[in-house]
Amino acid sequence: MERRSRIRLLTELAVLALAVGAINLLFPGSPGFLLSPVNPYLIVSLVVAAYYGRYPGFFVLSCILIVILGPLPPLLAVLYPEIQDAGALRGEVLSTGLIPFATSVVGTYLFGFIRDATHAELRRIHERLRRTIREKVSLARRATALEQVNRELEERVFRQSDSLTALYSQVQNLHSYDLRKALDALLEIIEKFTQATSASVWEYSADAKELRLVAHRGGAAEGRSKTIVPAANSIEGWVVRNDIVYSVRLLSRYANLRELDDQRNIMTLPIKAGTRVWGVLSIEAMPFERYNLNTERLLQVIMALVSPALENAVENQTTLADAQMDKHTGLPTYSQFHAILEKDIYRAKLTHGHLSVVIVEIANTKDLRSQFGDEKYYALLLGLVRSLEGLAEGKAHLFHYQEDGQLALLYPNLDFDGASMSCLEILSMITTTEWTINEQSVSIDAVVGYASLGDEKQTADDLLDNAEHLLEMQKV
Repeated sequence: MERRSRIRLLTELAVLALAVGAINLLFPGSPGFLLSPVNPYLIVSLVVAAYYGRYPGFFVLSCILIVILGPLPPLLAVLYPEIQDAGALRGEVLSTGLIPFATSVVGTYLFGFIRDATHAELRRIHERLRRTIREKVSLARRATALEQVNRELEERVFRQSDSLTALYSQVQNLHSYDLRKALDALLEIIEKFTQATSASVWEYSADAKELRLVAHRGGAAEGRSKTIVPAANSIEGWVVRNDIVYSVRLLSRYANLRELDDQRNIMTLPIKAGTRVWGVLSIEAMPFERYNLNTERLLQVIMALVSPALENAVENQTTLADAQMDKHTGLPTYSQFHAILEKDIYRAKLTHGHLSVVIVEIANTKDLRSQFGDEKYYALLLGLVRSLEGLAEGKAHLFHYQEDGQLALLYPNLDFDGASMSCLEILSMITTTEWTINEQSVSIDAVVGYASLGDEKQTADDLLDNAEHLLEMQKV
């Protein structure tokens, strides 16, 4: 296969030299373009050397010399009667073209040497990555026995729904740029850890001085009598104004709260997006035995943990509010990714923080779609998305990239070293996972490109160009 590709390349380069020679026939006054300000022969040899290496560059340069000194002078003599002697023309080319030829040789060598050195370094990196992946797979197999020994203990720990480990795992689901998904995840956590049968989230509007219902869980949506409450005359508004947790037990101590109470709220807590109060969480119904001081403290811990995650979702609410998600995976599209990336770069520059982008491409997308069809392919792609989300553990946000089969992961607070480690983990996960379509094992040929925010003058396009360049270099 490699030999066939090499023969094909040499054939194409020879045809390229002939094509430039054919163009030269249109300029009889400048054989070999030696009298022209721009020499296509020189440009072709340098471009080939820079893209394919020294030896292809010298090969095309040899073909060019053969064309110039071989068939070109006789053909010019045949096509243009004013040219009487092809031999004299060939001698003129030899005497005049000595310096351009020497320049071509030197330039071809330098351009080819730079390309070959870069390509060799990439090969070494790829080999190191493959070796590391193989070693990691071997270690994973050796650890299987230990995992089996500890499995029972781990299951016992994770079955404790109130444990800190389980809470941490649930909070990671909140790390989403989609505010609706983040709020749904928050209500799911509240239901899981407090057994609340009805809970809602209200967003505070400072301009209108009111709170609007934006998410709810439990109870009938049509049975809700209020979806907007005034900030001045409601328990929710009192919580926002004072940044204090409300509990129904406070009614026996404060008369002003009894005037605001309409028997909808058991516990109400402020929701903070960063440092500002964005809205409130209201617990409207829960088992009697779960209403205690321990549950209240647990809710305060949860709200403190979710605040940083909600801050990103709130800031990007405008970008994704009316966005059309991909119908196959539910991920935001490239345009939304680019808009959010620009915002995150601006934030990272202000705080002197880090940011990295990883592009994952399924190189054999066309083969999978043609062999199994679009429906099966997108099911496989969705499985890959879920695996990447699990691997990221809330530290990265997934998006569709420009082409089908391309995904982008945005890592806030991750530098270049962390991005390279993440790429290694992604490739290892894809390599070790058994992917199937129709119960038939398939292979996902994945390549990755990544870039990190370094220069303060970098833009989103600069960052993506760097990642795409590394992605393309892996395909050569």
